[in-house]
Amino acid sequence: MFRAARILSVPLTLSVAACSLLSLSGCGSSDDSQQPVAGAGGDNPTGGGSSNANGGEGGAGKGGAGKGGADNGSAGKGGAGKGGESNVAGRGGSNAAGGGGGSVPPVCNGAPQWTDISTAQITALGGSAAQSYPGGVSGVLVNRSTGDVTIHIVGFGLWRSSDQGGTFARLDGNVIDKNGGRTENGWGLQSDPDDPTRMATFTLDGSAGYTRDGKAWQGFADSGWGRNWDFGAVDWSAAEAHTVFGVLHETSPRNVYLISTDGGMTWPAIDTSHVAAMVGVIDSKTLIASRTSGIDRSTDLGSTWTSVSDVTPLGHVAIRFKSKYYVTTANGVLVSADKGLTWKPQGVAIAAVKMFQGPYFGDDESTMVVGTQPDDNAFGNGSSIYKTTDGGASWTKIADVPPLNNGFPISYAWFGSFAWDPVNDIYYTSSMSNPAFRLDCVR
Repeated sequence: MFRAARILSVPLTLSVAACSLLSLSGCGSSDDSQQPVAGAGGDNPTGGGSSNANGGEGGAGKGGAGKGGADNGSAGKGGAGKGGESNVAGRGGSNAAGGGGGSVPPVCNGAPQWTDISTAQITALGGSAAQSYPGGVSGVLVNRSTGDVTIHIVGFGLWRSSDQGGTFARLDGNVIDKNGGRTENGWGLQSDPDDPTRMATFTLDGSAGYTRDGKAWQGFADSGWGRNWDFGAVDWSAAEAHTVFGVLHETSPRNVYLISTDGGMTWPAIDTSHVAAMVGVIDSKTLIASRTSGIDRSTDLGSTWTSVSDVTPLGHVAIRFKSKYYVTTANGVLVSADKGLTWKPQGVAIAAVKMFQGPYFGDDESTMVVGTQPDDNAFGNGSSIYKTTDGGASWTKIADVPPLNNGFPISYAWFGSFAWDPVNDIYYTSSMSNPAFRLDCVR
């Protein structure tokens, strides 16, 4: 049980060498080296840029008070360290909920570590007892242009950090999770990769919605199903983003979808013949979906469909990047450069695992990351993050997921979520019932 008190804790760290999930049976539904330094408040004796033992000017910025929501100060200078590596700047910024300071990544002297970045904020909100079922952080998302990280705190909506998880502030204007709720999986929280301030969350058992301009949030109307959404897609090609393609939670048959043409303000009546395990919105009229197998395309908002690929995606939402569309499959990444009309493989598969989440991109199409798992079991083992810098011709494992399982594992086949900050080359992951983590020491 967490206590709503002044936070003076060192964040939990986990060695990636121990990162393999506990074995669990079942699949599908959810129903039933150096330690980081905690920002505990008080003035930081190093001030604003003291000498770093490894050479160069650096060190933490001012540390201001940690309790009562007081300002935690700004980052100090981060000059060059030994061997020309950049030192990590001190964390700062305001904590809207009064949760105290956050954590500073360590200088990397050993194996990478997963660091808990969310428990301090959850504690400030009243702890796990104040959250709706099942607690924890159900989704993570990164603005690929700035490195800002957004987390979905179960029952408390969306929170953004501009200091890599050191401090968080509420982002959604209290529109999301008005009556509790969460995202169910790694596809429920998403953004427009070309303008990452535009975000959407497809929330289960709570209020969902999106921002079309990165400022004002609009809630989606209730779907009429009761429990609402598993995942969905938005027409990020348009400024108004009126077309929303959502898949409902645990319908019979599974994956019944609805399409809104007014930004989720209204939804059509449920038609159980309309099912899709993968969805994507190309423009206001053009959709893609994996309805039974392969990929189908519609140019009339789903009234009629044409098969365009025999390859069945494993990811549940197509990713748009620089006017191209990407899906993950058991055999690697598929890409379409003609609005979903034709699909071609890009790069190679990764031996012994399947690509589920992503791809998420760096500066261009050549640099991307994916979330993998050996099988498609939602409660399965062995999820990992891989990166390519040559368009998928070769892949390098970044890390395995943290070995925590407080009910729902970090499984990239379903419950897990991950995000990549290409500005600072930092990775984040989470699943509902567990904290959000930052991967430190990948340098």
